[in-house]
Amino acid sequence: MSQDDERERHNAELREIVKWLGPFLDLIEDEVEIIDKDYNIVAYNTKKKLRFPALEVGKKCYRVFERRDGICPGCTAKVAMETGEPARQTDRTMTENGIDWYGKPHVDDVLSKALKNARGEVVGCIESVRDVTESFLTKRRLRNLSEEYKKVTYVLSHDLLAPLISIQGFVTKLSESYANVLDDKAQHYLQRILANVQFMDQLTKAMLDTSRIINQELEQKNVDVRDLALDALKQFASESERRNALVNVADDMPRAYCDPVRTVQVFTNLFSNSFKFCPEDRPPRIDIGFENSHYFFQDNGPGIPKEFQSQVFKPFSRYANATVAGLGMGLNIVNEILVKHDCGIWVDRYYTEGARFCFTLPPERPSPGDEAKQVDGNAVS
Repeated sequence: MSQDDERERHNAELREIVKWLGPFLDLIEDEVEIIDKDYNIVAYNTKKKLRFPALEVGKKCYRVFERRDGICPGCTAKVAMETGEPARQTDRTMTENGIDWYGKPHVDDVLSKALKNARGEVVGCIESVRDVTESFLTKRRLRNLSEEYKKVTYVLSHDLLAPLISIQGFVTKLSESYANVLDDKAQHYLQRILANVQFMDQLTKAMLDTSRIINQELEQKNVDVRDLALDALKQFASESERRNALVNVADDMPRAYCDPVRTVQVFTNLFSNSFKFCPEDRPPRIDIGFENSHYFFQDNGPGIPKEFQSQVFKPFSRYANATVAGLGMGLNIVNEILVKHDCGIWVDRYYTEGARFCFTLPPERPSPGDEAKQVDGNAVS
């Protein structure tokens, strides 16, 4: 059989496929077109026609859609018809700047699948095109804002530290060197200045720490999460003893693949939060464990008002009737660390005996030695 005869036979078989598929094309929300092996348009749905009014059966797809004289670079239909396998292209744009031929931003996700006859021979291609312009532009704006936030936060916090240290030093020297000269009112003013400088110092250090979390790469490895929790608890040994605290860290917590330094910081901030908010007349009780695919950290403190639970991980979050001093950055830093791990943290709104935080960590990864023991998915003894 000649190539022309084979092409005609394939086109006839494709027309039969189109007769069956055609009535269903308008049920698909994405733009859809069907082309033959010569890139001639054979069928399309209404949504495709609305975007390309000049669209007609028999025209070359690359001329109608991208105004080219030949096959488009990276054409997924070409890949699908040559390999017989589905081909996908994400965030595809017609032009380098993402502007379509009508002067509007337009970004697509494209999926092409070869159409085959009963003998398994490729006779054409069906292509689905999804408009992802809005989500693409939103992600780009968020990425740009994130980069600006990183720069501003680092510069602001880093450049503020030096003058704050200088002010603190001069105020302290003034208070000590001229103690006999300054009256009580002047001394009070100096103490107020010093207190505010110390507050600003804490604030800038918290901002700098947040910036480092966002910007620096994690140093992840397999770790015992229980050991990290106990390491964090050591920092509160005197406070725990003074208040007769009861802290229970479960023995059966699964190991995780995480940055140990940052994960200790997660537990440190959670411990700090519990000791800070638990009333002085009540011995703190803290339980740390794992259940239902997540870790938990719970205490017997006053809890978090339900109306504030959605705000608690935002920076500088402090609810109106909070009587404990602080910046409102501790839980935000916890959240940033876990987000950096592609994980998350949330408040258990059904827990009524205090505050209960639930969070996830990346699961432990198998070591190279363990992987070598796996053959065809089965363990070798």
